[in-house]
Amino acid sequence: MASADTAIYEPLNPEQRRREENVPIGLKNIGDTAYLNSILQVLFNIPAVFREVMNHIPGESNRHCANIVDSLRRLFSQLTLLNRKYADP
Repeated sequence: MASADTAIYEPLNPEQRRREENVPIGLKNIGDTAYLNSILQVLFNIPAVFREVMNHIPGESNRHCANIVDSLRRLFSQLTLLNRKYADP
């Protein structure tokens, strides 16, 4: 478990966090999440998965699946729209 000091530590100043043109956005590692982050980034970069997640209509599946898809949609939106080097889910 991260201490309060490490949980808020941000090594880059705002200018260094700015997303560079034509460089994909990453995901912030929030403590042993690199393996999951890599899976999420792979899913984001598969066009068919991206389309299905972004076009999902709530209520088409059970509530548990809908929550997961809604969370993925929010994350994929951040990965698409943010002007930073990484998303901080």
